[in-house]
Amino acid sequence: VEIQRNEDGTNWETFRTYTSVISDEKGSRNIQKSGTEDADGVQYRINVTAHPVSSTVNADLTVDKSTQDSIFRITATASTISATATTIVAAPDNTATKRWAEGSWSNVRGYPAAVTFFEDRIVYGFSNLDGREIWLSRTGKFEEFDTGILDTDPFTLSLPTADHGRWLGSLEALAAGTTGGEWRIRSTREDEALTPTNWSMKEQTTFGSADIGAMEVNEAILFVDFVARKIREFTWSDEKQKFTAPDLTALAEDITSGGITSLAVQKNPDSIIWFTISNSPYLISMTYEREQNVVAFAEHPLGSDGTAESICVTPAADEDVITLTAKWTINGNTRRYILDMQPRDWGSTTSAADSFFVDAGIVDTSVSTTITNLGHLEG
Repeated sequence: VEIQRNEDGTNWETFRTYTSVISDEKGSRNIQKSGTEDADGVQYRINVTAHPVSSTVNADLTVDKSTQDSIFRITATASTISATATTIVAAPDNTATKRWAEGSWSNVRGYPAAVTFFEDRIVYGFSNLDGREIWLSRTGKFEEFDTGILDTDPFTLSLPTADHGRWLGSLEALAAGTTGGEWRIRSTREDEALTPTNWSMKEQTTFGSADIGAMEVNEAILFVDFVARKIREFTWSDEKQKFTAPDLTALAEDITSGGITSLAVQKNPDSIIWFTISNSPYLISMTYEREQNVVAFAEHPLGSDGTAESICVTPAADEDVITLTAKWTINGNTRRYILDMQPRDWGSTTSAADSFFVDAGIVDTSVSTTITNLGHLEG
């Protein structure tokens, strides 16, 4: 008696073999074997070769519980109960089933609002309809999300809160910020990896977060609180044996009173946090060096009635490039521009004549008595 196994739908391989010895026209005693199949889409069958003396063989193969997944992409809907779909992963037959679900991400359900990397997995979180869900990929394979029970399999976690998730971050533990609090997610046992069967989550602080991405800087995560007026530092406290979130803007509350609208981190040549304030004529910088206990604020005027609306930082070889969007009112009309800040180090070959002494400008090296291509600056 052979038990055969098929993983690819074509090739059958012998998985177990049982041989009965005939004595006085009687075979050996009955044998029972059980096990668990962890792989998906596997088929089994029994192949029996009967002895010529005794041709009666009884063999049964039973399944306690089996699930076979199929995937379809809906291309059109005829009504609330009828749809047309294309096959992505074929079904075993055409039998109707009540066990089905929509994909987690779509134009209807929304897409993840946060992402980070943790323990060789990519981690997504918080779509419009699943505002507490966190999806972790297969270890080392960032595009695979078919859930399973192996330690390396993808899995999904749900924060035990009614609050909507805002950001994810990676420290010694996976961190998550919601509208009502900040959480740490890690394995139940120290120095072990996060797996589908080995995880725990616990709320650490209850400040809540604004809908602004958090930043990982110098063994801490900086996030904007729920009312968008404070930048908090999510970091481990040896004294309290938990993560805490002290206020970095405690001595500069007047600067952030208008409400923070965006946040970016410059690492070179110095660690500086840049952020924009709603309807403020200033771009704000915060020099931030945790090792030296340095937190210092500065206001950078945009000139006239200019307002910085958003900011980002792009890594570069010598000095990170700071890019912002800003608006001015010119001749009664609102104009918006994308600006790159000039480097702090002009270099030894740059003369004062080449330096920028305007709020915003462009460089034209052609020799001409008529200047053109500046229509975008006209009101």
